[in-house]
Amino acid sequence: MSTKKNVFQFFALWQHEKEETWLNQMAAEGWNLVSTTGLTYQFEHSDTEAFTYRLEYLKESPRNMVNKPYFEFLAESGIEVVDSFRNWDYLRKPAELGPFDLYSDLDSRIEHYERIKKGYMSILGIVGVVLAINLWDYLITGELPVSAFLIVLIGVLGWGYRSLSTTLANLRKKRQLSE
Repeated sequence: MSTKKNVFQFFALWQHEKEETWLNQMAAEGWNLVSTTGLTYQFEHSDTEAFTYRLEYLKESPRNMVNKPYFEFLAESGIEVVDSFRNWDYLRKPAELGPFDLYSDLDSRIEHYERIKKGYMSILGIVGVVLAINLWDYLITGELPVSAFLIVLIGVLGWGYRSLSTTLANLRKKRQLSE
């Protein structure tokens, strides 16, 4: 059996919990994440090491020095930063060290989803500006091919935004009921 493999897998920005579940299923089969580009995942097989994976969306780029104390805290807690993609950190902790929950309370989960939503809004805003420019060009030239693609993309991104907003609303409602 090969000890390394690459897997192409797509997860939208709002599907990070689904991505975590998938990474943990891969780990349960002995495939430990080595690196990712956001679409491709590189794994190494191990029969001896078992990890639990979590994803975290940071306010700043993982390369920003403002995150250094946080990464040091993670390392002291037995948590390894496997890789980073955009503002996402792919974290793992040896399963033998016990449960691995980054967001054990509602307030921290809500804050995490708000960071994701804010990052998502910047992407949606950029696509919206590009769409507006293309629609203006359409009014002048009558050509629509790129604009049609962008309209579909805005629809998909809007669906993701709605998904994030619904999750946030449910978490806030749950927090309100527990107060």
